[in-house]
Amino acid sequence: MRREATFAGCGSWLRFGCVGMPSFEEFVVQTGRANSLHELYRMLSDSLGKYGYDNLVVAKVTKSRRVMDVPYKLFPEGYAEYYRENHCARVDPVLNGCLSAQRPFYWSEVTSRRALTKQQRRFLRECELMGVRSGFTLPLHGPFGQLAVLSASRRSDADEDRERLPLLAGLCTQFWTRWLELSGQKTLPDGLYEDVHLTSREIECIRWCKEGKSASEISTVLNISEKTAQFHVSNAMAKLGANNRMTAVVMALQLGLIDL
Repeated sequence: MRREATFAGCGSWLRFGCVGMPSFEEFVVQTGRANSLHELYRMLSDSLGKYGYDNLVVAKVTKSRRVMDVPYKLFPEGYAEYYRENHCARVDPVLNGCLSAQRPFYWSEVTSRRALTKQQRRFLRECELMGVRSGFTLPLHGPFGQLAVLSASRRSDADEDRERLPLLAGLCTQFWTRWLELSGQKTLPDGLYEDVHLTSREIECIRWCKEGKSASEISTVLNISEKTAQFHVSNAMAKLGANNRMTAVVMALQLGLIDL
C-alpha cells in the first residue's frame, strides 16, 4: 500500500532517543524553526516514522465523537474513505477512549478490553486488514470541551515499548504547541503567561520530568519522598494549565522556566 498524505541502552528517552532516532530536544529545535504547517507535518511524520509509525492523523473532535476537522492525515490508500463513509467514529473504541483520557495511551489499553462490542471488534479487524494496526494516541483537551486528537499507528505488528511512550507523547505535544503558534492560535489565554510562578522545587521537578524521570526517580535525585515529588509535579502542572507531564514540560520550555 502506498502512503497517502494530505496536504535500554538509550539513556533518557526524552533527552537522547535511540541511535539514529530523533530526541525530544532535537525535535524542539527543529520544529521551532518550522515556517509552515506543511513543514511541521513533515517533521512529525518523519520523526514518528523512524520509530515505526507510518500512519498519522491530527483531528478535532466533538463531545459526541463527531470528527469536525482533520488538518492532516497519512494512511494506507482507501482507509480514510472507509472510515468516513462507514461512520466509524461512532464505534471506534480508541476515539471513544479519548473523551475521558487525560494522558497518552497505547491502543492496546483500549482494544484488549473484553467489553468491546461486536461492531467494535469487527471495526478493529478491518483496520488491521487495511494496514492500521497497533498505535498510540495523545488526547489534547482544550477549553470549553474542545478536543484535539493525535494518533499514530503501524502498518505491521510490532511490540510496544512502554518506556518510549513519554518520548512519543513529547514529540506530539511539541508539535501541537507549534501547530497552535503557526495557526495563529494562542497556546495560553492573555495574561496567563505573566501569572505563572513556579517555585524552585517545582521547576526542579519539571526539569527532571523533561529528562524522562518518574516521580520515584525524582524523589531519589532530590532526596525527597515520592509523594512530595508527585505533589510538586502536580502543582506545576496545575499552574501551567497542563493535563499531563509532557505538556507541562513543553509549556515550561516555552515560558523559559527550564532550558533544553
